[in-house]
Amino acid sequence: MKPWNRIGWASGLAGVALIAAITIAGTSSSKAVDKLQTSATPAAEGKLVMHEWGTFTSFSGSNGVQLDFRPLINEDLPEFVFDRRMQAGVPLFAKRLIRAQIRMETPVTYFYTDEERTIRAKVDFPNGLLTEFYPPVVAMTPPYDGMKEHSRPFDKSTLDWGEIDLIPIAKLAPAVKDERTRKWLHQIIQDRIAPTAGAYNHYYYARETDSAYVHLRHSPSPELTALSSDHLEKFLFYRGVGKFEQPLHAVISDDGLIKVTNSGEQPIRSLFRVTVAAKAIEFSSINEVAAGASAEFPKTTTSIQLPDLQQRVVDALVAEKLYPKEAAAMVKTWADSWFAEEGTRIFYMVPREATDKLLPLTISPPPDESVRVLVGRVDVMSPTVEKQLLEIVQAHALRRADWWKQEVEPNKERDPLPIPAELLKLGRLAEPALVRIRELAKDNAVAYEAAALLHECRLAVEKAGI
Repeated sequence: MKPWNRIGWASGLAGVALIAAITIAGTSSSKAVDKLQTSATPAAEGKLVMHEWGTFTSFSGSNGVQLDFRPLINEDLPEFVFDRRMQAGVPLFAKRLIRAQIRMETPVTYFYTDEERTIRAKVDFPNGLLTEFYPPVVAMTPPYDGMKEHSRPFDKSTLDWGEIDLIPIAKLAPAVKDERTRKWLHQIIQDRIAPTAGAYNHYYYARETDSAYVHLRHSPSPELTALSSDHLEKFLFYRGVGKFEQPLHAVISDDGLIKVTNSGEQPIRSLFRVTVAAKAIEFSSINEVAAGASAEFPKTTTSIQLPDLQQRVVDALVAEKLYPKEAAAMVKTWADSWFAEEGTRIFYMVPREATDKLLPLTISPPPDESVRVLVGRVDVMSPTVEKQLLEIVQAHALRRADWWKQEVEPNKERDPLPIPAELLKLGRLAEPALVRIRELAKDNAVAYEAAALLHECRLAVEKAGI
């Protein structure tokens, strides 16, 4: 049976593992976030409230130019999450083969209501391709085409969930007289009602809010059995890739000074510079950069402990009107990626006006309150790192030349030439880094070596099946 035929509300109720049991295996980063200060979500009081968070991720060299890249890892999502090929009922799709400037990662859309409601929801991505989502949709554009998926233009992608029933958490309480038993059963229902699969911890953190459940019921379809069931989740989830410039550009000088420029039409708030090296974290911040203006991060950064940094980011998200539990859930979702991967990156709050333009979201009837907080993430390479990687590629080009000179016995293959460990440590950022090195190389042999290493990194990932 195909894995996506096993999903749905019914499977969630059929004895799946508790979410709490899954999250026990969390990393040190997520454990640190467990201590974040949160408070109860305000009651909706007869209103419909919609809150959303997500990220726009890009990569640039020291010159501030955004680079196209493809992540050299598969997306770490549970098997019940749909992608374009599953929605179309066909067998092949791999987002990591798509080169793009922007990875739009994990927008989740919450709804709060104190009564059951039926709404409609649709999201548009004018300069991108919406690639993964849950629950499944009733319509998506462009239609899936396996021959064109990895070379199609990024324009006019949409997801339409159709009618969605919102079910407040309170409505799941069982009609049991004993209050202690009622609360115990109510918690068990919440822990088991949504689908789970494997130990994909970071996806489940988004459920740690007081939002209503979203319930979709698709009519039976012999052609698309994946849609022929009920689907239940705490939010609408979607991801994608895009081709557009982020409003914030960062340039790093030879002495390590980072200058940021806001090319957008609205001010950008809460900018954080985070540098992770040898498990130590350095941090600096800028409160705001006006539209069309530039600013410099303080040259001297401050060492910061992980829990303190996470709390700073949570506070910034709450200042953008996310509920504290939502902000904590976002940080827990991305803690390992944001604060554990080595390198320098800048985070900032994407202005709401820019989010609505880049990613129009239509909810009908319109919510009484609407909050959308997308965090821009820009991974940047300093001139020092660029120089180090250039030297690594140069040295590897010499090793490859010697490797080709080695004599090999007839009918035997050469022993493989190992990929430099420094490149493998870059993970999903290996591709843009090698693209940048290829640009910087003044020697054709070094440029060719960067291209060869890029190809080998991709093959290594495919062989490992990750």
